[in-house]
Formats: sequence, structure tokens, C-alpha cells
Amino acid sequence: MPGDWLLRRRPQGFSAVRYHSLVFPLLLGAGKRLFSARARARARAKETQKLTLVEHEAYANGLRKNVFDVVR
Repeated sequence: MPGDWLLRRRPQGFSAVRYHSLVFPLLLGAGKRLFSARARARARAKETQKLTLVEHEAYANGLRKNVFDVVR
């Protein structure tokens, strides 16, 4: 599932103020991209939200937790 799957399917007018993400370690190689070509094109067109990292934590198994607030 692409990383932007949830954002593409949110209700019209929905505006998040905080994003929580978990990043799982993986080996390099073939596999699904985190962000789709559409998301990368949108980012190049500057249709992006500015985020501020407000919390982060790394776990012994390599998992990373990140919490971002949307800059208004």
C-alpha cells in the first residue's frame, strides 16, 4: 500500500493537524515504493503541506516512530 494511500482517500474538506508515522526497516531491493508517482509529481508541483517533527523515537528492533504537526 503506498504511503499516501490514506491521504488520497480522506473525506473532502478533511484537514489533519498531526500525523503519526511508523517507519519499518527493510532490506534494499525490489518492492513497492513508499510514495506513488502521483504523490511525487504533486510534491514537485508544491502541492504539499509543511510539517514540523514534534516527537520521535527509535526502538531496538529498528522501528522508528515520528509525529509531525502541520504548520499553519
